Amino acid sequence: IDFSRAGMFERAEKILAFYQAEYDAQMQRGEPFRGFATAYDANTREVVEHQYNPGPNVFIGFGILHYSEASGDKSFLPLAEAIAEPLITLHENRAIRSTEEKIDLYAYLKALYEVTGEERYEQVSKEIYDQIKSAYNAQLGYFIRGDIPVYDNGNIIGYRPDTAFATDVQAMAVMVFGVEGLEEMGVDVDRLLAVTEEKAKVTVTYIKPDGTEVTVTGFEFDEQKNMITPEWTAQMVIAYRIAGNDEKADDYLGQLDRMV
Repeated sequence: IDFSRAGMFERAEKILAFYQAEYDAQMQRGEPFRGFATAYDANTREVVEHQYNPGPNVFIGFGILHYSEASGDKSFLPLAEAIAEPLITLHENRAIRSTEEKIDLYAYLKALYEVTGEERYEQVSKEIYDQIKSAYNAQLGYFIRGDIPVYDNGNIIGYRPDTAFATDVQAMAVMVFGVEGLEEMGVDVDRLLAVTEEKAKVTVTYIKPDGTEVTVTGFEFDEQKNMITPEWTAQMVIAYRIAGNDEKADDYLGQLDRMV
């Protein structure tokens, strides 16, 4: 995505060509396409992490959409649609239990619908929207993490809400739906961000590689409050910016600068 935005199309195309070749190889082996693994060996191209999670596949798809729009090269768009198929199957089989992954897939299918006009993507995105909306717990003031299986004698007999807090779910909800979209869900965005800050804001002392000691405030993934990362802090910077709270966005952006 960044290469495409920067106009570095040859580099973006090289990355996408890798995934196109992997897709073609799966097709030649007569395998049903189940998406891309989370990690490959850069030298041998062999799978090193045999997980096929929605998140990485969604962002490969977004990479294609950004590249196609920026470069004018539409040759990878069939791959973008192919990526959607196993993800839709996971949704139809109720195999996506994470609110984060539902937000990922919702955003991707909406974007794919805008590019292709394929009504199926719009219909499935509406189904996922309803699931995301139901994940907001007004009493707690945040979107719950998802749901988790209930077992009986080793067999899954149902699911129950996983009410744990996760920073990225809240930030991504703001990034994907915006203020108006969340208000339509009945979500108070200011409260959502306030609850997120209350639960995950952390101040730590960081020692840089050169030995310099700095105090940095940012965001933890959950309520443990034992670490901060640029990833979750940067997500919150974007969320605050979208919510119109430039003061806090600038403050946390400055905290990120202190980590460098």
